[in-house]
Amino acid sequence: MVERPRRVRPEPPPIEWREEYEASRPVDPLRGVRAYPPIEIMIPCAVKDLATVGLAVQASRDASLNPVAGVRLVAPDRAVPALQAMFGAQVAVTAEEELALPRTFDTIRSRVAAERRGWVVQQVLKLSGAATCPHAGVLVVDADTILLAPRVWLVGRRQLLPVVHEYHLPYVRHTEQCLGRAGRSDRVTYVAHHQLMQPRVVRRMLTDIRLRQGGTRVAAGADVGLDTALAAWVATADHAEQSALSEYHTYGAFLRNSEPSHAVVARWANAAVSRTELSPTGADSVAALRARFPGALSVSLHAYLG
Repeated sequence: MVERPRRVRPEPPPIEWREEYEASRPVDPLRGVRAYPPIEIMIPCAVKDLATVGLAVQASRDASLNPVAGVRLVAPDRAVPALQAMFGAQVAVTAEEELALPRTFDTIRSRVAAERRGWVVQQVLKLSGAATCPHAGVLVVDADTILLAPRVWLVGRRQLLPVVHEYHLPYVRHTEQCLGRAGRSDRVTYVAHHQLMQPRVVRRMLTDIRLRQGGTRVAAGADVGLDTALAAWVATADHAEQSALSEYHTYGAFLRNSEPSHAVVARWANAAVSRTELSPTGADSVAALRARFPGALSVSLHAYLG
């Protein structure tokens, strides 16, 4: 039986409250004397992101006080040669067409408008990649987002979870529809354009989504039914909305509700700027962006801003 979704509040909390809450969170609350486990960095990359992904890779490495076990890029087949030429053996590059997610990709083709499919595919790639990562954590970063401050992302099972003051109600509705009480919003959202995801948590979350949408139980330790679960996550969204679902909010809400002691909320402090802010000569570096955006912990160079 599919549980009815918990009713969400009709309006977001006041922007002033959300801004004050986000700004009051600590920057690096997990830093200490304990050993930090290694994590992987994963960055999905579209063709339009080739101009920014080099900075994103460098900055993500620099921004992790956890040892980086490796960097993985996932991209459309047509972008793979350019990425391999750009990075050589420094990163692993996987073509998204190689991933065995036929039900999920069929669901996207049948339910999502053509101009939004790439955006939804990238979200699916993040959840799929995190669920199958062999390390304790994977730092998922958008290819247009440059992290500017080194932080500890994971200690044991406790992880950094940036909260944001932006509040898009369709994300909240979709997450609660997928997860019920385990997906409820705590007056904030988690769409920070980057997020540490613990594979074990992602697998638990996707199992819950699959079961709530009528899936059958599997034996303990068995595969979560990744393709089925991701297809259910996509299908539950109201794709009449232009931006109907968020992988970052789904994970953040699930973690904070199901394992509250492991979710250590932290400041976002992101600057969203046009790509025209980049130097036309390619002279920008992570250090130069830090100088240009003092106080920011990340900069997102969104293509839709110009």
